[in-house]
Amino acid sequence: MGQLTDGIKQRQTCGNSLMVPRYDIVPIPPRLRTYIQNNPKSIMEFPAETPLSMFLFQPEEMISRISPRPVLLLHGAGDSVTPASESMELFRRAKPPVELHLIDGADHFMFAEENRRVVNLVREWVEKYFPVHA
Repeated sequence: MGQLTDGIKQRQTCGNSLMVPRYDIVPIPPRLRTYIQNNPKSIMEFPAETPLSMFLFQPEEMISRISPRPVLLLHGAGDSVTPASESMELFRRAKPPVELHLIDGADHFMFAEENRRVVNLVREWVEKYFPVHA
């Protein structure tokens, strides 16, 4: 909260954004940081407006507005960054069609973990809701 306040003050007084380290915004356990640090395209600092917008955004209040578009929620059952209860709440509030898959053995970066089950779930979901017609 202090960084959010400092960011607002700096923007008001100096006209530029306070830069905030990535891991101060979302704490990522050290064992998962290699997925970020090994990617040369990873951004390691963000303007203070980024965590402020994340703090103010309430996806549980927005999810029902997506309808009638299909929603796919994938969440690692062992996610060490975001509790699975967050996706469960989104699922509870979403309107059909909606699918929730809690992936056993997956953590926060399930796509980087090259989890075949995740890839197959996404492929099947896309084929179901966005079929390609020849």
